[in-house]
Amino acid sequence: MWRSLSAAAVLLALAAPAAAAAGDQTPPDRCRAVRDGCADACTQRHPEGDAARVGCIARCTADHAACEAQSQYDAAKPWLNDQVGKMRRFYEGFKGDGPPGAPPGAPPPDPRTPPARPADPPGGKPI
Repeated sequence: MWRSLSAAAVLLALAAPAAAAAGDQTPPDRCRAVRDGCADACTQRHPEGDAARVGCIARCTADHAACEAQSQYDAAKPWLNDQVGKMRRFYEGFKGDGPPGAPPGAPPPDPRTPPARPADPPGGKPI
């Protein structure tokens, strides 16, 4: 039990400076600092260099990857929201029922009606 408590104390001692320093850093730097602190804690917790230390460091690396992914998503979120809005507006325009240039909600043209004849050119002679 004392070994568990001392390991927890070491983790807290190592994590506190990293967390304090993380406030002044960009997200990737903060993720890297937390990962480095975690890896140092793994080395202290498992000094014999066995599989337990490798597993602990693998967990630190996985947490680092998740942190990086979240920070990249947070950075891209405004752009993604803008693209979703543009796609939504495109789809609303695409599914409109009226002919091109008709106001939204205009009834579709009657398919039995022949197409409009072009206007006569100036001079009055049809082409």
